[in-house]
Amino acid sequence: MKDIPDKPTEAVAHTDEACSVRQCTPPDPHRGKLFKLTGIGAHLLRHHRDAELLRDVLAYLVRLTDPLPNGLPGWWTHLAPAGYRSPEYLGGHGNLGLAHGISGPLALLSLATRQGVTVLGQPVAIRRALAWLDAWRQDGPNGPWWPEVVTRPDEASRRTRQREPLRPSWCYGTLGLARAQQLAALVLADTARKQLAEAAVLGCLSDPVQLGRVTDGGLCHGTAGLYQSMWRIAQDSTGPAFAGHRSRWRRSCRRRARSWWACSTGPPAPAWPATPPAPTRRCPAGTPACSSTDRRGKCRDDNFQNGLKHLPIRWRRDG
Repeated sequence: MKDIPDKPTEAVAHTDEACSVRQCTPPDPHRGKLFKLTGIGAHLLRHHRDAELLRDVLAYLVRLTDPLPNGLPGWWTHLAPAGYRSPEYLGGHGNLGLAHGISGPLALLSLATRQGVTVLGQPVAIRRALAWLDAWRQDGPNGPWWPEVVTRPDEASRRTRQREPLRPSWCYGTLGLARAQQLAALVLADTARKQLAEAAVLGCLSDPVQLGRVTDGGLCHGTAGLYQSMWRIAQDSTGPAFAGHRSRWRRSCRRRARSWWACSTGPPAPAWPATPPAPTRRCPAGTPACSSTDRRGKCRDDNFQNGLKHLPIRWRRDG
């Protein structure tokens, strides 16, 4: 990935410093700029839309789509997806995902365009990212899907080593990639692309094999992330096809303690805790503190301070 000195690198330096304080191994600095700056840009777009730093971030991401001299995309990194050198990724990789790949900047550039915040070259950058995603789109029995990463051997052969879609997660899976492309289609007024992105989502939601790979309740690659992605895709879809899936996955989220807060689609109430409380004591059924217990005598209901009292959720850890 190219070294593009710019103002936003100061913001990245703060995140790198925070990482070292937590005794984490620092990531590749250029790889880090991709997803760290996208997150910073998303925050600025939501809370400080007129900030000059937001335009600096957008300008950086636009320039990042310029191809490298060797023909690889500008966001290519020489490291493995985990952020380290690996024999399996000798030539590095290009990441397609929403969390760590080009779909994240694509989504931010599209959202910014949708809200009237643009910099020079923004439409071209959106089309470049889409063209690369188009080149790696696969067509399966349940609809289109995309590999999570592309390696140098993949580039040389123009074929992905990933033979089937993996879990339909927000971070690397079909839902995240499709959402980014749906947003781009909306700002480009590309009806065909929007329909393709939505068809990809409906296809994976109808595939029990893919859904069976979602095994936890988290936001990154669990039911909460699936629900949040699907809810937003459905909001921008003109058809009713998502209604049944939305209800089903909201119920699935509610069965997982850590997912409940992540399944909310409105602004948080002032008294919401940062994480859902877990019951720490046993109490007999029918007492004021508990309306029902499970077979081990633990509380099923908890008195939420946000007004959602006695939700029928059995608190438990993910997985």
